[in-house]
Amino acid sequence: MHPLSRLGLLLTLPNILAGCSLATVSAIDTNSMLIDATQFSSTMSREINTCNRQFLKPEPIAAQGFDPARIELLNWNIKKGQMPDWQSDLTLLGEGKQLVLIQEATQSMRDSSALPTSSIWNFAPGYSSRKGITGVATASQIKPLSACKLTAYEPWSRTPKATSITKFALSDSPLSLLVVNTHLINFALGLTDYRDQLSAISAVLHRHSGPVIISGDFNTWRPGRYKLLDAFFTDLGFEEITFAKDRRLRFFGSTLDHIFVAGISVLQSETHEVSSSDHNPMTLSMSVEI
Repeated sequence: MHPLSRLGLLLTLPNILAGCSLATVSAIDTNSMLIDATQFSSTMSREINTCNRQFLKPEPIAAQGFDPARIELLNWNIKKGQMPDWQSDLTLLGEGKQLVLIQEATQSMRDSSALPTSSIWNFAPGYSSRKGITGVATASQIKPLSACKLTAYEPWSRTPKATSITKFALSDSPLSLLVVNTHLINFALGLTDYRDQLSAISAVLHRHSGPVIISGDFNTWRPGRYKLLDAFFTDLGFEEITFAKDRRLRFFGSTLDHIFVAGISVLQSETHEVSSSDHNPMTLSMSVEI
């Protein structure tokens, strides 16, 4: 069973998945993919339904696809580019990467010369202030087949936390690669809001039957959060990427940044110590199982 076929059993989501079929269909009834809005805010429900409509449309023939034999990825919470030397570190670490996933990105980074050449920029906005807009950004060497975003809110401050979901073609394969770039909520006493954000992501994931990368800043500084996150991905059959020399940021002894994959073989994983952010970047070399 493909890992994502078990999404309907995860986190008790019968309300989300009611009336939805996991089977591939040639003619799409867009009404059948709508979720029960009672579990989520109106904004989140609308965004989930927008994603599901996009991802179930017949895919256009892509001019380019990633080589499934080797895909290189960089993930980094860049702390809004507030610290010196982030551009040079991004240039160095992003070289040769087909995918660059950034949390706490700013909208203005789109025009930075530090990004890999010819990057396609997909930005999901989160927090907005007089200084600009921050969120998560996925820079890719090829144009995605489709892209959408999800927005969760910190329960106290109502600060938005963004998730970007993009889908890419794979060369010489009928499969597509789903890439989830996320920044989960931080300030919440219980696990309800954290679980709800994961549930919203899963409400989109269950429509995809190919390989998946889920990467970002999960704010797992509490043991209860990591236990929930670990159970979430273990039940789905995802693999968490590990690092021989783990330099990831730790808070209260727990790592915050993670990469999870399904339908993917890991070739090499590495963390990199930098002084240009409070988070250390993660890089991953992988091949897609086709």
